[in-house]
Amino acid sequence: MCLGHHLKFHGDPSRENKFWIYNFSGSVPENYLKWDFVDEHRFVCSHHAHKGGNEYQCLGHSKGDPLVPTFHGDPSRGYKFWVYPLNKKVVNPQWDFRTPEICNNSHHDGRNHDGLEEYTCLGHSITFHGDPTREHSFWLYPPHAHCDNEGKWDFKTDNPLNVCSHF
Repeated sequence: MCLGHHLKFHGDPSRENKFWIYNFSGSVPENYLKWDFVDEHRFVCSHHAHKGGNEYQCLGHSKGDPLVPTFHGDPSRGYKFWVYPLNKKVVNPQWDFRTPEICNNSHHDGRNHDGLEEYTCLGHSITFHGDPTREHSFWLYPPHAHCDNEGKWDFKTDNPLNVCSHF
């Protein structure tokens, strides 16, 4: 079965996969680690174009990005994607597919109210999780704890498998 050539993107899919870099002012931007970042662009996406000011556009990754994991699915709904049977029309090809094999790192969430199989993409990266300056270590925190580097090497979970499948 041909699965086609699907690129993975950072950024807001409704705005041409653009992302924005902000100066850290003590609080994180509203869509932090979705399409708003406080790191320099060279630490966010390895294949991008500068569009002006603090705006950048991800040009896509075929095998993930070594900097920040890329995802399939709708970022506004926790990177969920849906698999459609052949007798139903695909509504949005950005996160609606005919086969779950489009994503090799997902969780099957079950069938939704429309009868579609629902999945959550867990992200793709071709390198390590964790802090590269500390042997790629990462830390787990309770759900309401403060994390300075949440999503990079600080994670709010009690299960390390929610962060990394190979540790």
